[in-house]
Amino acid sequence: MHLYGIELQRISLGALIIALGMLVDNAIVVAEGMMIRIKRGMPAMKAAGEVVGANGWALLGGTAVGILAFAAIGMSQSNTGEFTRSLFYVILISLSLSWVTAVSTTPLLCALLLKKDDKKEGEEEKDPYAGAGFVIYKGILKFALKQRVLTIGVILAMFVSAVWGFGFVKNAFFPNANTPMFFVDVWEVEGTDIHQTRDDTLKVAEFIRGQEGVEWTATFIGGGASRFSLVYTPQDSTKAYGQIIVRTENREMIADLQTKIDQFMTDNIESIEPKIKSLRIGPGRDSKIEARFAGPDPEVLRDLSSQAEAIMHADPGAKEVRNDWRQPVKLIKPIFNEQVARQLGVTRTELTASLRAASEGTQVGIYRDGVRLLPIYFRADASERQDVSQLMDAQVYSPVLERTVPIAQVVVGFETVWEDAMIRGRDRLTTIIASANPTGELAAPLFERLKPQIEAIELPPGYTMDWGGEYEDSAEAQGALFSAIPVSFIMMIIVVVLLFGKVRQPLIIWITVPLAIIGITAGLLLLDGAFDFMALLGALSLIGLLIKMRSYSSKKSTCRQKRNLSTMRLLILRSLVCVRLCWRRVRRS
Repeated sequence: MHLYGIELQRISLGALIIALGMLVDNAIVVAEGMMIRIKRGMPAMKAAGEVVGANGWALLGGTAVGILAFAAIGMSQSNTGEFTRSLFYVILISLSLSWVTAVSTTPLLCALLLKKDDKKEGEEEKDPYAGAGFVIYKGILKFALKQRVLTIGVILAMFVSAVWGFGFVKNAFFPNANTPMFFVDVWEVEGTDIHQTRDDTLKVAEFIRGQEGVEWTATFIGGGASRFSLVYTPQDSTKAYGQIIVRTENREMIADLQTKIDQFMTDNIESIEPKIKSLRIGPGRDSKIEARFAGPDPEVLRDLSSQAEAIMHADPGAKEVRNDWRQPVKLIKPIFNEQVARQLGVTRTELTASLRAASEGTQVGIYRDGVRLLPIYFRADASERQDVSQLMDAQVYSPVLERTVPIAQVVVGFETVWEDAMIRGRDRLTTIIASANPTGELAAPLFERLKPQIEAIELPPGYTMDWGGEYEDSAEAQGALFSAIPVSFIMMIIVVVLLFGKVRQPLIIWITVPLAIIGITAGLLLLDGAFDFMALLGALSLIGLLIKMRSYSSKKSTCRQKRNLSTMRLLILRSLVCVRLCWRRVRRS
């Protein structure tokens, strides 16, 4: 991991945990085989030679299958694939080394540590398969083989029930992190002064620190914190935004604390749009449900977004309903006298600069305070800047008269209008996003209720609607993963076929793979878990483990191993010859 620059983080550590259950299989097979032979009186060196010679290729093929089960993650071309890619590489490294260890170090340790059972004279040799575990398993296996119809019937019934029950399993994208930390976003009405934002945010932070179980808080005004985690995305700088990062003693108290904070902000601070969000474990967005409307006219887009937001508000399971353009703001707009301004040589650009100097001031220098650079502004008194009528007396330079003239000569008056403070775009189209979050933990139930209603909104010609949020993230991640799965599965099939030299045994193995859904459905329903992206990775690892173990079980016979080994070598040689002939033809052409 160090050589390839793979850090020990959440995903790579999880890969080590997954690999731990798979990499011991190779050593167990070798150790079990040597233990049986040594107890029967075979010398340790001969036992090691037989076990490794009989099982080495089978274990290598099974290891390759286990690695290829995760190859789709390594080949996934998406943000989620990039986030989880270290999972594949760690498993590739650990399982490869486990096979090397199983055929080298494990036989050595078995030869040193395993001893033949001491047998007294006249005492019968103990059967190594007479243990309770072997006897119970043997009895169950004999019963299943004798009652074949009953066994297959029970398996089919369990499989059908699992497929039907999977429809009741909750769906999600990525679960929340188990770190006892969450975020409180304080959104004021767009256009609010940053001092008001500061006061309200500090008021909320003071309330949070007074709650039981809160260890510390960190407050940021006008923007979010610096990016301290891959899954944390700070907000753009704006005067109407403040954020509080809260750390608690444990994760269990977060839900109740979030409810108290939300109620406090709703009851005590007017004109605020709070958003309380947990720390994510993987990629995602602040809003789990997003409806994107794209088109040319901003007014039409705002109307479409308002319709979608009304549908979201009407659902009791939705909260934090808003759009990413936020509220329009008041704008004092000068009415420019084009004719007089042309005579005086005053342009709109010069008028804008004069109005900015009269209202906000002009930067005339920079003051260095230690490591900070503070701007120095030259501007009029607050009484002159905050009165609109005073703007008419502001001066603008006239190139024709070669002196400044009052703005009143080129401005007829001022009017107050509403204007969008921000207009966002996507794929070179003006786009507005109506968003919401579920009141519960999962967004899928709310999305299924909102989807048909919002899609029923009539769109004018030239306007489109797409879904974003968790639905889009999950679709992109699974699409990138499933596009790479066929390649990895084909490679797994090739490895298994080469391992046996036939098609019948691999076919039997792959027929039993779908039965894994029985355990998946039962586990998720019993533990009230969701089939999220991490559960999907777990299902892939389960499939790889099943194929790996069943491939080895089908190769148990030593004589069959030797015959199939010759066939596999012949197939490999033929493949190498074909590749060499094709390469020669390519070079000639």
